Amino acid sequence: MSSNSRSIKFSSKSALALLMAIVSLLGVASGANAETITSTNGALTAELTYAPDPGTNLFVLQRVKATLGGVVAYDAAIDPAACGGACYLAGDPADASALRTLELDGDAGAEVLASAYSGGAHCCSFAYVLDYSPVTGAFTPLVQEFDAGFILSDSEYDNVSEFDTRDSRFDYRFTAHAYSGMPFQRFRLTGGAFIDVTAAYPAAIAKDARYWRSEIRKLTRHGKLKPGMDVRGFYAARAADLYRLGAGASAARELNRAARRGLFNGDRTLGRRGRAYVRDLLGFLLRTGYR
Repeated sequence: MSSNSRSIKFSSKSALALLMAIVSLLGVASGANAETITSTNGALTAELTYAPDPGTNLFVLQRVKATLGGVVAYDAAIDPAACGGACYLAGDPADASALRTLELDGDAGAEVLASAYSGGAHCCSFAYVLDYSPVTGAFTPLVQEFDAGFILSDSEYDNVSEFDTRDSRFDYRFTAHAYSGMPFQRFRLTGGAFIDVTAAYPAAIAKDARYWRSEIRKLTRHGKLKPGMDVRGFYAARAADLYRLGAGASAARELNRAARRGLFNGDRTLGRRGRAYVRDLLGFLLRTGYR
């Protein structure tokens, strides 16, 4: 042995400590640290199992189980591919929105809803649903991506919840994320699929159009753009709402007036400017079904 070599000796105490550390790591990998949250609605009880992910400080979704009338009707691992490669728990495990049992499709049987997240920036939220069929008594897993997140509403006051979100196709499309406006969308679970039912709620669309108008006014003064501000994304969302409402002529007038005032002359590196922006927006609204 050379003079620079060092020998390492393990005492029984240090060896035990090393062994415990290895066991601990194996325990994390095997799900030994997994925890479960539950939600109950009448005869339905749902259980969602998750475990901490040391690499991200998030919680990995592992398994979902549904028990109906004391009988296990569904019990399976959550495939991370359903969330694009990783399914994390969205938010705090103690938050009631993490796991819910509620009526989503109006078929007289509650569904299971878990809120999932892929870990991406400015995206990607998922609704992980166990859709119940009263005909078969079985649950079918469904996953719907909501890049802009979602909240539940009961607009019909019929104890059937809809998914309110925003059209993420507008994000980054005309400017930076901070100034991107995304118009309102509403989805409903129908026939085992998530259906866009936004057009059936003109009052909600009109409210959203007013919101974007107020946001535009915050960034302008006396009809001029405040220094460093950008309203292209907000005008895009408002125009989408107005076209949905059948007020396309009003939307076109607003866009042309704003272009004349120079409101669309934001950072040229982030999108088209001036009249070119208006042409680009109108083409985009046509391709995405708003016009």
